[in-house]
Amino acid sequence: MKESLSRIGRTGLLLQRVPSLVLLFLVCLLVADAIGRLLGRPITGSYELTQYGFALIVSFSVAYAGLTGSHLVIDIVFVRLPRPLARLVSFLSLALSAALFGLVSFRLFVDGIEAFRLKERSSTLGLPIFLFMLVLALGFALLVTALVTRLMKREEGRL
Repeated sequence: MKESLSRIGRTGLLLQRVPSLVLLFLVCLLVADAIGRLLGRPITGSYELTQYGFALIVSFSVAYAGLTGSHLVIDIVFVRLPRPLARLVSFLSLALSAALFGLVSFRLFVDGIEAFRLKERSSTLGLPIFLFMLVLALGFALLVTALVTRLMKREEGRL
């Protein structure tokens, strides 16, 4: 189990860096596009790249938050519940989240394969859509892995 946790830690570092690099790229792109608009020469496809970039940022950031447990938790309800009931609600929340994001990941994967088969491309730049869908599926699959890992820790009494 410790070895898998260290792999998850390394994956967490990757999940932390990818959205940071994408965000850096998008900031540079948007600044260059704003300057280009002032000069009458906007960057073609900047809106499209921003859409895809923010989708990648969200999926990897959510996965990173799931791996590190750095997501927001609202304790206002849980502190008033009896300990066994709070643990049950927390368990159900993790299990339902894992199931929901598992379905999201699966659907993105299926749609990505279908987009590849149909050779779907983005409207402005002609980028292959399947790449973005599969990367999004990967981000949500990593979130599911993190949620299932947290559920397994709970079962072992460490959470």
